[in-house]
Amino acid sequence: SLTAQCSPRANNQISHYSGVGLNYALFLDGFPGDAQEVKYDDGFGTLFNLGLDYFLDDRRFLEIDLKKTHFN
Repeated sequence: SLTAQCSPRANNQISHYSGVGLNYALFLDGFPGDAQEVKYDDGFGTLFNLGLDYFLDDRRFLEIDLKKTHFN
């Protein structure tokens, strides 16, 4: 995945961000298990993400990141 993000600093403790990008999925041959009839194709897709960084102190932070990928 290649993502461009925008992250304006809201204040000294919280920073939010959003981004869009491009994703490539490569499916390798393997044991399909119960999904014998499913066909997997390699391909490109779009990626969207939203996130929040909560700074605990000068060296540590908590990050929450949500991503949504869409394949054709």
